[in-house]
Amino acid sequence: MLIKLLAVLILLALCVMGSIFVNIFFIIPAALIAVLILAGTAFFFKRKNKMKQEKQKLKEIIDIEEKEAAQQEGENNTDKKSRFTVLVENHKKQGSELIESHGISIYMERGGKNILLDAGAGPETVENAEKAGLNMGDVDQVFISHGHYDHGGGLYTFLKNNSKARIYLHPRAVKDRHYAKLAGFVNKDISLEETLYQEYPDRLSFIDSFKEIEEGIYVIPQVKQVFPLPKENLKLYKKPAGSGEIVNDDFDHEQVLVIKDNDGVIIFSGCCHSGVLNVVHTVNNYFPRDKIKAFIGGFHLFNPLTIGMGEKKEDVENLAREMSNLEVARYKTGHCTGVEAYSILKFHLQERLQYFYTGLVFYL
Repeated sequence: MLIKLLAVLILLALCVMGSIFVNIFFIIPAALIAVLILAGTAFFFKRKNKMKQEKQKLKEIIDIEEKEAAQQEGENNTDKKSRFTVLVENHKKQGSELIESHGISIYMERGGKNILLDAGAGPETVENAEKAGLNMGDVDQVFISHGHYDHGGGLYTFLKNNSKARIYLHPRAVKDRHYAKLAGFVNKDISLEETLYQEYPDRLSFIDSFKEIEEGIYVIPQVKQVFPLPKENLKLYKKPAGSGEIVNDDFDHEQVLVIKDNDGVIIFSGCCHSGVLNVVHTVNNYFPRDKIKAFIGGFHLFNPLTIGMGEKKEDVENLAREMSNLEVARYKTGHCTGVEAYSILKFHLQERLQYFYTGLVFYL
């Protein structure tokens, strides 16, 4: 009888323990999921709020800089050789009918020639050009700074609207695959379309050495990396053509455009993944006797996930001091620089720095 009672007690104990185990088995994952949902929701609203703050801050920047631009550029535009229209950038002026989009595309008119500096992410580049009264069919050359979709994703639509322009880019920009790390995983393909080369082989011109593509317009196919690179680069990867291995992107597919005038050179570097200091250093090596009258491009200081800076504040301040010491008359930036980093750079560079946005027209 005692043995039977003991067996019943053991059986009951096992049932209770089993019940607890089953409950824990379900409760713990449910609790973890609830925590993740709450954290994700909080992050979403925080990010949304930061985006709203960034747009408001940019509106203030645009209002101030429009007055500066009117004073600096409105007086002597006829003396300047090149006209630039920003077709695509992450932001636009309030009330503009143009489409803002993550990316860069700038329409340059110079000496009777029209050159497209990057092509943006999609069809909005061509749509904005039409709204701005610019004909994409008149573009003579296209320069693609590197192999990411937000700089060359608009090529397909462009090629359907233009039958003559040569597309200049590094061979690795289209042949290698490029990826971004999101939430700890290398899971976002940010490449240009591989089929571009297959469908338009006679329109693409690959550049892997220093070349003059038009009178006074040069391509530097690789930037000498002497100074530290932007830390946001650590989230970017590539899979070289013919390789199955994904490795950190060293940006050997990034190239720089240099426009040489009698009074100095203009630099265009789409995202400046190689770092603004390295780009200026490289250009100075190729054009040691020419002053740099302008630098156009993003500085890759923006963290798109947090809508904040991808660098520490003190690092951006140090970069600003370094940039202020460079013999660069003017910087025009936007896109991957970010409003927060821009504000720090502006404090140090003052009127030498301006933000470019969708629809802005400027002369150099």
